[in-house]
Amino acid sequence: MQEALKVKYFPAVFDKQLKGLESGQFDSLAGIFPLPERQKSFDFTKSFYAINTNLFISPGLGNTTSLKNLPAVPVGVVQGDSSQEVAKKDGLEMKVYNTYLETVMALAQGQVKAIILDDPVVAYYIKVKGLEGKIRKVPQPVAQGWMTLPVKVDNIQLFNILNKGISLVSPQEWQTIEQKWVGLAK
Repeated sequence: MQEALKVKYFPAVFDKQLKGLESGQFDSLAGIFPLPERQKSFDFTKSFYAINTNLFISPGLGNTTSLKNLPAVPVGVVQGDSSQEVAKKDGLEMKVYNTYLETVMALAQGQVKAIILDDPVVAYYIKVKGLEGKIRKVPQPVAQGWMTLPVKVDNIQLFNILNKGISLVSPQEWQTIEQKWVGLAK
């Protein structure tokens, strides 16, 4: 019989998660995109979940259909998140927030007119914070990434354990998890 892996969770804003993983405070994270600059410090498990990154706007920006016709407004992003890279690549003026919730609420409360974030994150907060009608998703994703579990380079034992765990979850189980937590079952 195999021994169960004991897991402790430590809530942290995204930028501190990356720093905590680099310093050894954390062994892994709940999931991140394996961006090229992150591959210098971390090894990444096989991917387990595709995520669209979208532009979300205030309903008042009704004619906006993409980043190309977004009016010249500051765009909310999360410090250290891949959304920051998307905004930088497109030359957008950014308003950087520390947390996902803070960024979503800034849009819902009119502090910014647009944000770039991962679709499941925004869908979750719309659902749990009752923000229907206050945030509109621009349908065409601005990026897509695959979630992976990062570990410090050369942490082969944990890397293998996490890959095995990912392999044991069926597509139906992923769908059930997604439906429960973000209501986005495909």
